[in-house]
Formats: sequence, structure tokens, C-alpha cells
Amino acid sequence: MSIWTDHPRSTDNPQGYWTHLIFAGRNSLIIILAGMVGLIHAAFPFLFPFYTSTVIIRSFKKLVNSKRHEPELSREFGFGSFLFTALPLSNGSTRPR
Repeated sequence: MSIWTDHPRSTDNPQGYWTHLIFAGRNSLIIILAGMVGLIHAAFPFLFPFYTSTVIIRSFKKLVNSKRHEPELSREFGFGSFLFTALPLSNGSTRPR
């Protein structure tokens, strides 16, 4: 293992380097954009209602459905993903896009 692959391969549902890069990079860029939209919404509440919260909820569902975050779910919620199992995404799939 190397510093480039230790983390992506350390979960119950391991990923390769490139898969992790694309998933984490895309998700992070979407969240950054949602944060900027949220700042606009803070000043102008009539613009982009619920956009930022919807993006965060979708991101959470993708992370739970990826089956890679049991330790964080247990630590933060006191239980694992079994209560969130197969949360449907807006496209009806339970798998991350």
C-alpha cells in the first residue's frame, strides 16, 4: 500500500485511486458551489430556496449508500448505516452516481 491508496482501500467497500479522486473531487466541488449559493441565499432569501440543504442531503445519501463510512456514522449518530440503508436518490437509484 502507499500513501495514495491506503485511505481509498481502507473501507469495507474499497475504491481505487482514480475512482476516489473522481468521487471525492466531484462531491467536494458540488458542496463548495452549494456553499457559495448558500451565501447568496443568506443575503437574498428569495433566491435559491432550499438549494444548499438539498445538495447537502444528496451528498449525505451518496456517502451513506457508498458503504464506506460506518465508523463516522457510528461516531456521529451512535449507529451505523443500517438505519439509512438504501436511501433512494432523486433518480430512484440507491447507488452513488
